[in-house]
Amino acid sequence: MNLPATPRIPLLTRGTLAAAAVMACAALVFFVTHGYQTGWRLTGEHWDAGYYFKIATSGYRADPTQALLAFLPGYPIFLAPAAQLLPNHPFLASFITSSILSIIGGAALYRLLRRRLDAWTSLAGIALLAFSPFSIYLYNGYSESAFLLAAALALVWLAGGRPVPAALATGYAFLCRPYALALAVLFIPVAWRLLRERDIWKLGWIVVLGTLPTLLYCAYLYHAFGDPFIPLKSLADWHKYQSISHAWPRPIRTLYAFLFAFRDSSPGSWSLSLAMYPLAACATLAAAARLPARLVVYSLLVLACVYLTDALIPLNLGRHAMLAFATGPALAAVIYGRERGPAWTAAAQHAAFAIAFLFFMGTFIVMGIHFSLGQWVS
Repeated sequence: MNLPATPRIPLLTRGTLAAAAVMACAALVFFVTHGYQTGWRLTGEHWDAGYYFKIATSGYRADPTQALLAFLPGYPIFLAPAAQLLPNHPFLASFITSSILSIIGGAALYRLLRRRLDAWTSLAGIALLAFSPFSIYLYNGYSESAFLLAAALALVWLAGGRPVPAALATGYAFLCRPYALALAVLFIPVAWRLLRERDIWKLGWIVVLGTLPTLLYCAYLYHAFGDPFIPLKSLADWHKYQSISHAWPRPIRTLYAFLFAFRDSSPGSWSLSLAMYPLAACATLAAAARLPARLVVYSLLVLACVYLTDALIPLNLGRHAMLAFATGPALAAVIYGRERGPAWTAAAQHAAFAIAFLFFMGTFIVMGIHFSLGQWVS
């Protein structure tokens, strides 16, 4: 039985450009917030951003302690041109690079959403993603922007029946974040179909393109440092001594996370970080029937990976849970429902979206202020 093909969406539509504009507006809000808080000195190469910028300018050999080896090269590869042009302005180079990646990634995600949602709901979902509290990491020197672009392209190409370029995008996503494992799982049905059709040639290309970026990176590590797995070891040692709670069973860590995040002496951003995880899970499950199936599966798998790695310790939980890119679109899909009702229902839906959007934007600005002042927000 031949099923009708999914209609192709033109590459540039008003909706795609609007989605890109929404992401650009969020980037601009972050830039203005950061500039105002720093007196327009535009400093802010805090934490991971400083490591990524050093890799982009000087490579992995720039740090004799080898702390840089815990950071993957996917984002520094994109950052390198701007870093070379603006070696004395790390924040500006990182902001320009991350904003461009996030704008393209948001536009690609909009194209994926339009396969199941109407234009307005898709744009509302992009807006909630662009201004979510921890989306400030899409516009500064962190790897989230490169991962968004790679993941969005992989999902779009898979939905369009183009698994070969999707495999390449997934392979590059592995150079940005290990959570790309959630994308790799989506290729299981594709591989099974190709095996049944005995299309070994295409299956081989998928395997080669999906693994080639990681293999090349491992070959470089072996050549430069004599150990292709040194980033995993560095990251394991890093987390091993980060908190004594990592030695506890995960159920205990989960209960500990609530106590630690909501006790009186804890910063409010950690409470928000913990709250974002169940919000992402509940919203994605609530709107699962309306969203593209691959986006739902990917996001739920990311949340599972986040739990297994962070175990609800709220230190980086909000930032990592943000990588479940279905959260914003899921909230929009829940707000606007499946069918259009009378005028008063539509007005109530728009009011609900406005409240959610303003709350997200407010916390987005507050998080940007804390980040600009060098305060830990993740």
